Amino acid sequence: MSGYPSPFYAQLEPSSKFELEYPFVDDVDFKALQFTGTREQADWETVAELVALVDLGGGLFRLAEKLDGPFSALPMCWGDELFATETGPGRLRFEHMGSAQKYEHLQLILSGPFEAEGKASELIHLHGGGWEVEAGGMFTATVPVGNAQALLQDLREVGAVPYGLHRGS
Repeated sequence: MSGYPSPFYAQLEPSSKFELEYPFVDDVDFKALQFTGTREQADWETVAELVALVDLGGGLFRLAEKLDGPFSALPMCWGDELFATETGPGRLRFEHMGSAQKYEHLQLILSGPFEAEGKASELIHLHGGGWEVEAGGMFTATVPVGNAQALLQDLREVGAVPYGLHRGS
C-alpha cells in the first residue's frame, strides 16, 4: 500500500504532465465517444488542458489529476482510463475511453471542512477508494464501481453521509 490509507492512491503514480486535447460539447456522452478527427472534421470544439496521467502502455493512460482543478471541463475524474495518441512533445489527443470504468465518483460541495481522520474518510478507504477536496469545498470520493452502494449504506449506518453526496461524472 506504500504508506497510503487505500491502495487507490498508489494507482495514480508515477504520473507525468501532459496537455490533453479532447472534444467538448455540453451534451456529449463522453463514455461512448470515439474521437479520431481533426477540429475541422469534428462537430464539436476541440479543447486542451493540462492533466497528470499515468502511462499504462500501448496508448492507455490513467487520469491522476486534472491540473485545472475545479475549472476543468474534462468530464472525467481521477482513476478513469483513456486511450490517447501523442501529437507532439508532452501533448496527447484523446481517442476513446479505456475499458469499462473501474471507479464511481461521488461528489458534493462542502459547506465546511471534511475530516481527514473522520469516519467517512475511514469508510471510503476501507472500500478501496480515495477522496479529495478542491478549491476549499469541491469534494469527490472515488471507489471501485462494485463498492459504491455498499459505501453509501455503511455511511448511512454510522450517520456519516456528507449532506448532498451524489453520484457524479
